[in-house]
Amino acid sequence: MTHDTPGDPDSDRRWCAQCELSVEPVVADEGLVCPSCGADLGSAGR
Repeated sequence: MTHDTPGDPDSDRRWCAQCELSVEPVVADEGLVCPSCGADLGSAGR
């Protein structure tokens, strides 16, 4: 399960549960993914 990072409401960062890091997601064909491991971080439309 992924969550938006608490704190800065304007931040585009997301929590990657797989890496246990706050990351700025990259857009892929399947939506937003973690740049480190490729885990799904939700849809681009949020």
